[in-house]
Amino acid sequence: MAGEITTTIVVNFQSGTGEKGFLSANIDSREDGFNLGKTTFTAGDSPVYLIARTTNVVVTSQIPSFGTVAFHASGILDIEQTLTFANTREGRLSQPAIPGTIVPKWIGTDLGALTLQDDELTVLSDFKGVGVVKVAFKATFEAFRLTNVIVPDPVHGESTFSVLIFITGESS
Repeated sequence: MAGEITTTIVVNFQSGTGEKGFLSANIDSREDGFNLGKTTFTAGDSPVYLIARTTNVVVTSQIPSFGTVAFHASGILDIEQTLTFANTREGRLSQPAIPGTIVPKWIGTDLGALTLQDDELTVLSDFKGVGVVKVAFKATFEAFRLTNVIVPDPVHGESTFSVLIFITGESS
């Protein structure tokens, strides 16, 4: 019987010019995603992870501790998130938004329209105050597949093990 494999992703961000940027990676856990909601894998599976980044960041390397990494697809995600404003105008999205796609739904006090800033993550409300807003927005992703994780069972006496993917990016 094959043992379970869990996937871990470590992201390293390296700023080349002093400009900031954003880079993250996560297993595609969407029910309708590439892994069909699956987040634990067995030997021989080829899990897919999604990379989100600001437009000023380029992924320069991806090094897995086991197996190989291959580009799978790119696309657009629909994201919903709740932001809180504690006597401020500034909120921060969980990942970079595509400009013009943010739709706010204020819960209680309405602090006005939200304006996406150049960093693609920060939003400013029209007014400073205390408020909660549910936002819907679109974000781009690049999907990669971890392949060739075919091993004997167990691996060096371990029936459960992790594969690490080290991702490096640079800002421009």
